Amino acid sequence: MPFIKDPLPFRNNNDILYANFINIGQGDCILFEIPVDGKYRYLLVDTGLREYERITAFKKNFGIPQIDYALITHPHDDHDSNIKAILDDNPRLNLWMPRCYNIRHNAFKNLFVFYFDRLIFLDWIGTAPVNLTPELSPSTKIELIGPTRTYIDELKENEIIVEDTFEINTVNGVKRLNNFIFGELDNDQENELSLILKISFCGVSIFIAGDAETHELDTVGSILFSEEEKRKNSTHIDIIKLNHHGSENAIPYILVGKTSSQYAIVTTFANVDQKKSVKFAKDTLGVEEYYRVGHTEHKNLAYINRDSVTFAIKPDKSGKKAVIVPMIYKLPTQTTGEIFFIRPSDVESR
Repeated sequence: MPFIKDPLPFRNNNDILYANFINIGQGDCILFEIPVDGKYRYLLVDTGLREYERITAFKKNFGIPQIDYALITHPHDDHDSNIKAILDDNPRLNLWMPRCYNIRHNAFKNLFVFYFDRLIFLDWIGTAPVNLTPELSPSTKIELIGPTRTYIDELKENEIIVEDTFEINTVNGVKRLNNFIFGELDNDQENELSLILKISFCGVSIFIAGDAETHELDTVGSILFSEEEKRKNSTHIDIIKLNHHGSENAIPYILVGKTSSQYAIVTTFANVDQKKSVKFAKDTLGVEEYYRVGHTEHKNLAYINRDSVTFAIKPDKSGKKAVIVPMIYKLPTQTTGEIFFIRPSDVESR
């Protein structure tokens, strides 16, 4: 596939949703460009591990002025380390986040102390998805489908977590939060509290589950594949981000026999071995194309990859169906410099 310097295909159209998986080195950083009445709104899901200049380079090169929505799936450095810079650069931005606080996580402590009034703590899910952005066009939904209230109660019953009233001193005084999870949470506990999203646009669905592991995913099946969702013909998943960076402890078995996916993408972190997860995606979910973003230092999988991936979702005239066009490109390491695109040879014909 040749390197080119042209804008991404269809870039000047105002009716296409772009799901940008920005290569931040390690961790998750996903920026959605959502068309609304001929203009765009911007949703950022997670911020990656450091290398904030890659986010600013992306915004500058594609003319993105401000982030409108932001969400942190869970409190881990490879998902939230750039959030302070994001909030500082977008002064009107509020942040969606899970109802949990790790007293050992300094980045979250600073977030609570200095930005508390800009934080929106999402409630655990009952029996139906929650649309976070009802103000967007009817063709677009950003839905929260997990963690569920039932799942949280199970974790409490097994004494894995504690839920209580939480108090913290902030720059604007003492703040209290009811039904909140806090304490010295370990990595597994934080992963188990990952927010799970389904983004839908013109009949195309994208599944993003942070670092949720297999057990948490199992508990959202009743919501994801409910009779109501079946009636709306919205149980399929076209693009799946393999959760927890493709860890073998996070394989989404809940999807077996209920959906197939055309595309899968995995973001890398440290020494996670992705072999089993990738094999599952290809052999069991029927994934046709698989993409990897980031680099790893695993002894058997050491590589450096500076490619970013965008899925352009182009609706047909009816607005009920859309074509997915995957594109691969290399971002400059600074806010200046050229972006080199690598794209499939048949993109121009779509």
